Amino acid sequence: MPFLSNAGWFGNTCGVGTVWNWANLGFNCAPLFNNQNWPTFSSCNYLSFPFAGNFKQDVFVRGANYTSSLFNFMPMSVPFMQNGLFGNRNSNPLKMKPFKPLETSYKVRSGEGQNVADGTSVTLSDVNYSIMGDSVANVKKLRPEMQRKVEKLFVYANNKGWKLTMNGKASCFRTQSQQNGLIANGAPAAKGNTSRHLRGCAVDVRIDGASRGPKLDELGKYATSIGMRWGGNFKNFTREPWHFDIAPASTEKGKEIVKTSHAPVADRKTEDTKSKTTATTQAYSDTPQRDYQKVFDGTYTGDYVKMNGIIHFKYADAKLGGGLKSNAKVAFNKMAAAMKKDLGYTLSYTTAYRSRAQQLQSLKQNKSDPYTISNLPHRIKAVAPMGYTEHHTGYACDITIDGNRSRNNKDWLSDKKLKRAYEWLKVHAKEYGFEQSFGKNNAQGVMEEAWHWRYVGDADSKRTFYNARKFAGYKDLT
Repeated sequence: MPFLSNAGWFGNTCGVGTVWNWANLGFNCAPLFNNQNWPTFSSCNYLSFPFAGNFKQDVFVRGANYTSSLFNFMPMSVPFMQNGLFGNRNSNPLKMKPFKPLETSYKVRSGEGQNVADGTSVTLSDVNYSIMGDSVANVKKLRPEMQRKVEKLFVYANNKGWKLTMNGKASCFRTQSQQNGLIANGAPAAKGNTSRHLRGCAVDVRIDGASRGPKLDELGKYATSIGMRWGGNFKNFTREPWHFDIAPASTEKGKEIVKTSHAPVADRKTEDTKSKTTATTQAYSDTPQRDYQKVFDGTYTGDYVKMNGIIHFKYADAKLGGGLKSNAKVAFNKMAAAMKKDLGYTLSYTTAYRSRAQQLQSLKQNKSDPYTISNLPHRIKAVAPMGYTEHHTGYACDITIDGNRSRNNKDWLSDKKLKRAYEWLKVHAKEYGFEQSFGKNNAQGVMEEAWHWRYVGDADSKRTFYNARKFAGYKDLT
């Protein structure tokens, strides 16, 4: 779009160039130019230039996507220098009309576009608040999914002997006014209404009173392994090692309207009973059918998969060459020696660690129970989806007794040798740090598997199976 081709300092410039500050047009930052800073000219007059045709353009407002028909009119108004070629700032030779700024409200981009929360305190029955000290009140203002992630951070920190806190006034949920106050004071904070703190999906923490250091770096690495975003990895923003968050779109409320209370957040002293009840009864809601394809393909990223009352929790891939992790293997060998001594049977295992590709093979191997999207809710009763099997961890294994590798529960309950070994394990496995993952009528709704056992004999293994064991009602979670 040529402007003033005969103007000496304009030349034959097409487009915006480097002469005016788009902030004066009513935008919050420079559109279309990756937020670069342009010279500002105070007390600008406005000039009108004809603009041919209709031009619609996505304008990026501080990370937000605002599709505007701004340029779908004639003439177009742009700011000019206060003492430019057309007189001083008080002159208006072309009798142009002032530019009308855009509305201040705008949509934020997909994944951030959920309405802000209102700071309602929600208590979840499956979260252990007793380990959070004086941070509890702040944590309860977070969305349920974020609360569960934060609980894992506290468990990790407590196991390390660190004091993790997030008890600052704006450490967790924030109002817009609190966010604006931080920006005004020069703090590194997201502009506009894009902050995940506003949605109850972010926390700022300290470890032993510090907001930086190797402990926070270690916690950051752990946080990313459980699906959180860590501010220490920020590349397009100021590095914030104290910041942890999740994507609002990954939460149940991510695409729903979060109602804003009529009362100011600071004035509400009591918890919302209705919200508490809803959060408790819907702690683990069913995986939406629209996500079945992702579960089937192994691209689903939720913390769990739940279909028809069957739930599998997400596990990080240990990426082993096979077998058990070293500490679990040592414990297993001791258990095998004890069984050999007591029963004379040889305890071994056929499968321990499985990669995602190997898990897919396991899902497909039963031809009578095919692995299809329509059969997915039934298939996962016997085999977990990719990304959600305990075998990914290197802490779980499928055992054999004297070479008998039966995967039929009837055999384990009727065959004399298998039955004796099974009964022995139910009594003695815990002495070596092992437990049966899926017993009869287990909480996860998975079919009974007499052959599947997991190691929970140290802090790392307990942390790995924390969600599953908590869901099953275990008390020794750390």
